Amino acid sequence: MATQNLTSTAIERLRYDPHGPSRQVLWDKRVPGLGVRIMPSSKCVFILLYRTLGRARRSRLMHLGRVADFRNVTEAREVASEHLRKLRRDKIDPLTERRRDQSAGTIAEMLGLWLAEVSKECAARTVADYSGYVTTYLNPAIGKYRPEELTRAEARRLHAKLTAERGAVTANRVMQALRAAYSWALKQDSDTLPPGFGNPMTAVKWNAEAARSEFIQPAELPKLTSAIQTETDPWARAYLWLLLLTGARGGELLKLRWSDVSLEAGEMVLRETKNKTDFKLKLPGAAVDLLRKIPRVAGNDHVFPPQRGEGDHMGKPRAAWARVLKRAGISRNVTFHDLRRSAGVLLSARGFTAEQIARQLNHKSNVTAKVYVRIADNIQQRMADVLGSAVTGVEDSATKATELPPPHQRVKRRSTNQARA
Repeated sequence: MATQNLTSTAIERLRYDPHGPSRQVLWDKRVPGLGVRIMPSSKCVFILLYRTLGRARRSRLMHLGRVADFRNVTEAREVASEHLRKLRRDKIDPLTERRRDQSAGTIAEMLGLWLAEVSKECAARTVADYSGYVTTYLNPAIGKYRPEELTRAEARRLHAKLTAERGAVTANRVMQALRAAYSWALKQDSDTLPPGFGNPMTAVKWNAEAARSEFIQPAELPKLTSAIQTETDPWARAYLWLLLLTGARGGELLKLRWSDVSLEAGEMVLRETKNKTDFKLKLPGAAVDLLRKIPRVAGNDHVFPPQRGEGDHMGKPRAAWARVLKRAGISRNVTFHDLRRSAGVLLSARGFTAEQIARQLNHKSNVTAKVYVRIADNIQQRMADVLGSAVTGVEDSATKATELPPPHQRVKRRSTNQARA
């Protein structure tokens, strides 16, 4: 069709020719590539014909919208001109940008896709934490934004707001989850984020966090163990004892099944661990005796069955723990996880290395253990027995016979052996 200065009158006069070409367009003289296409239905739409940049230059046709959607021809020219300016100035292909905008969705949608992905790889507790951060903090604040609309300045402001309202640690965890979601999105083969887009979380300065170092002092152990022993709930009593005797993670211990306990071999296997692997843990004699006395519930394989008929296993006995601490005269805030830390401290005080303790507790730490050390079963048993005697105060002959010398003596002996070699 012809080329002329587009006007409303010229567009109204357009008629589709059934004997003409399938694409019938009236092109604008003022903005190259802008045209009005008349459809067989007699509806008219503004279109933009342009050539991509780079070596593989090719023509692309983009529909801008129905003529009725624009106030006038001038508005259509402005839209077309802006697309062409972005193409020349920013090397942004208008059609590619449109597809990205349509597929990107909102930050809430991006976070939903990310949660679905991490649920395949992370522990249930981690996924639950992430879901809480998304539902409680992120979606209400920025969920309606498009992913590319969150600037670094806005990320810093959100972190500062969370710090003021929820505290330094919570603010860090929420924004670290958001950082992980953006990192995941950037790695995907999609048009969710534009080329060259940087993770806005890189501009956030994390709050300083004081590492928790609470643990049961050796002088407190006798009163604590006595208080645990007088607890009337047999499962709560056994749970607290096993936390001290094994150093296991509280959540992993609650999921323990009788089918994963071997009293004869003196070991148990923890499933669904934080490290995503099954972990075989050697047991001290005191723990084996304790497990023999735990009541079993017919039809439930869990060592710690549900107390009120809800769920597969018992929840953390917080009320029982509060009673134990009160009876032991411990008024400060000591958590279940602090019992795990206490086990590590007891082993460290008896000469075991950080690497050995990390292996015994199935713990990954960039601070205390850079390299995993495989420990033979006999050494694991020694560590288990020492931990048991440290908690109960009863030392058997096997523990005495295998007790490690103080660290300074071990260093000296190793030096002597090296000199002989």
